[in-house]
Amino acid sequence: MIDVPKGFMIWVHLFSVVLLIGGALYGRMVLRTTSEVLAPDSAQTVGDAVAARFRGRVILAILLLLISGIFNYLHTGSHTTRYNILLGVKLLLVLHIFAAALLAARPNNPRRARQLAGIGLSGLIVILISAFLSQIA
Repeated sequence: MIDVPKGFMIWVHLFSVVLLIGGALYGRMVLRTTSEVLAPDSAQTVGDAVAARFRGRVILAILLLLISGIFNYLHTGSHTTRYNILLGVKLLLVLHIFAAALLAARPNNPRRARQLAGIGLSGLIVILISAFLSQIA
Protein backbone atom coordinates (compact mmCIF):
# COMPACT_ATOMS: atom_id res chain seq x y z
CA MET A 1 0.00 0.00 0.00
CA ILE A 2 1.24 3.49 -0.85
CA ASP A 3 1.83 5.87 2.05
CA VAL A 4 0.56 9.14 0.50
CA PRO A 5 1.63 11.60 3.26
CA LYS A 6 5.16 10.18 3.37
CA GLY A 7 5.43 10.25 -0.43
CA PHE A 8 4.19 13.82 -0.51
CA MET A 9 6.67 14.91 2.16
CA ILE A 10 9.55 13.28 0.27
CA TRP A 11 8.45 15.19 -2.84
CA VAL A 12 8.28 18.45 -0.84
CA HIS A 13 11.77 17.77 0.54
CA LEU A 14 13.24 17.14 -2.91
CA PHE A 15 11.48 20.19 -4.37
CA SER A 16 12.92 22.39 -1.62
CA VAL A 17 16.43 21.03 -2.14
CA VAL A 18 16.23 21.73 -5.86
CA LEU A 19 14.93 25.25 -5.20
CA LEU A 20 17.64 26.11 -2.69
CA ILE A 21 20.69 24.41 -4.20
CA GLY A 22 19.72 24.92 -7.82
CA GLY A 23 18.87 28.55 -7.17
CA ALA A 24 22.22 29.13 -5.49
CA LEU A 25 24.18 27.52 -8.33
CA TYR A 26 22.23 29.45 -10.94
CA GLY A 27 22.60 32.67 -8.95
CA ARG A 28 26.36 32.17 -8.82
CA MET A 29 26.49 31.83 -12.61
CA VAL A 30 24.33 34.94 -13.06
CA LEU A 31 26.49 36.99 -10.69
CA ARG A 32 29.65 35.93 -12.49
CA THR A 33 28.17 36.92 -15.85
CA THR A 34 26.84 40.27 -14.63
CA SER A 35 30.17 41.17 -13.03
CA GLU A 36 31.93 40.46 -16.34
CA VAL A 37 29.44 42.29 -18.56
CA LEU A 38 28.15 45.21 -16.50
CA ALA A 39 29.84 48.07 -14.70
CA PRO A 40 30.48 47.40 -10.98
CA ASP A 41 27.65 49.72 -9.87
CA SER A 42 25.16 48.10 -12.22
CA ALA A 43 26.31 44.61 -11.28
CA GLN A 44 25.80 45.43 -7.58
CA THR A 45 22.30 46.77 -8.32
CA VAL A 46 21.38 43.63 -10.27
CA GLY A 47 22.82 41.42 -7.52
CA ASP A 48 20.80 43.20 -4.84
CA ALA A 49 17.60 43.00 -6.90
CA VAL A 50 18.08 39.28 -7.53
CA ALA A 51 18.88 38.65 -3.87
CA ALA A 52 15.75 40.51 -2.75
CA ARG A 53 13.59 38.31 -4.96
CA PHE A 54 15.43 35.13 -3.94
CA ARG A 55 15.11 35.85 -0.18
CA GLY A 56 11.45 34.81 0.02
CA ARG A 57 12.19 31.59 -1.81
CA VAL A 58 15.13 30.90 0.51
CA ILE A 59 12.95 31.29 3.59
CA LEU A 60 10.22 29.13 2.05
CA ALA A 61 12.71 26.41 1.11
CA ILE A 62 14.27 26.41 4.60
CA LEU A 63 10.86 26.10 6.28
CA LEU A 64 9.76 23.32 3.94
CA LEU A 65 13.06 21.48 4.42
CA LEU A 66 12.77 21.67 8.19
CA ILE A 67 9.17 20.45 8.24
CA SER A 68 9.61 17.68 5.67
CA GLY A 69 12.99 16.60 7.07
CA ILE A 70 11.65 16.19 10.59
CA PHE A 71 8.58 14.37 9.25
CA ASN A 72 10.70 12.03 7.13
CA TYR A 73 13.09 11.25 10.00
CA LEU A 74 10.27 10.55 12.45
CA HIS A 75 8.54 8.22 9.99
CA THR A 76 11.47 5.89 9.50
CA GLY A 77 12.57 3.03 11.69
CA SER A 78 15.49 2.88 14.07
CA HIS A 79 18.94 3.60 12.66
CA THR A 80 22.48 2.39 13.22
CA THR A 81 25.23 4.45 14.82
CA ARG A 82 26.90 4.94 11.43
CA TYR A 83 23.64 6.31 10.03
CA ASN A 84 23.24 8.77 12.91
CA ILE A 85 26.85 9.99 12.61
CA LEU A 86 26.47 10.62 8.89
CA LEU A 87 23.13 12.29 9.52
CA GLY A 88 24.84 14.59 12.04
CA VAL A 89 27.48 15.57 9.47
CA LYS A 90 24.73 16.15 6.91
CA LEU A 91 22.77 18.35 9.32
CA LEU A 92 25.84 20.46 10.11
CA LEU A 93 26.35 21.05 6.39
CA VAL A 94 22.65 21.87 6.05
CA LEU A 95 22.96 24.48 8.81
CA HIS A 96 25.87 26.00 6.86
CA ILE A 97 23.70 26.08 3.74
CA PHE A 98 20.82 27.76 5.58
CA ALA A 99 23.06 30.42 7.13
CA ALA A 100 24.93 31.14 3.90
CA ALA A 101 21.67 31.33 1.93
CA LEU A 102 20.19 33.85 4.36
CA LEU A 103 23.39 35.90 4.29
CA ALA A 104 23.63 35.76 0.49
CA ALA A 105 20.10 37.13 0.19
CA ARG A 106 20.98 40.28 2.16
CA PRO A 107 21.42 43.57 0.28
CA ASN A 108 24.86 45.16 -0.20
CA ASN A 109 26.69 41.90 0.29
CA PRO A 110 30.10 41.90 -1.44
CA ARG A 111 30.65 38.19 -0.63
CA ARG A 112 27.40 37.00 -2.21
CA ALA A 113 29.04 35.14 -5.11
CA ARG A 114 31.39 33.25 -2.79
CA GLN A 115 28.54 32.36 -0.44
CA LEU A 116 26.43 31.05 -3.31
CA ALA A 117 29.35 28.92 -4.51
CA GLY A 118 29.74 27.54 -0.96
CA ILE A 119 26.03 26.71 -0.86
CA GLY A 120 26.31 24.84 -4.15
CA LEU A 121 29.36 22.82 -3.06
CA SER A 122 27.94 22.00 0.37
CA GLY A 123 24.60 21.14 -1.23
CA LEU A 124 26.20 18.63 -3.58
CA ILE A 125 28.02 17.00 -0.63
CA VAL A 126 24.72 16.82 1.30
CA ILE A 127 23.05 15.18 -1.70
CA LEU A 128 25.84 12.56 -1.86
CA ILE A 129 25.54 11.86 1.87
CA SER A 130 21.75 11.59 1.50
CA ALA A 131 22.11 9.07 -1.31
CA PHE A 132 24.42 6.97 0.87
CA LEU A 133 22.07 7.26 3.86
CA SER A 134 19.16 6.01 1.78
CA GLN A 135 21.22 2.93 0.88
CA ILE A 136 22.10 2.03 4.49
CA ALA A 137 18.72 2.89 6.06
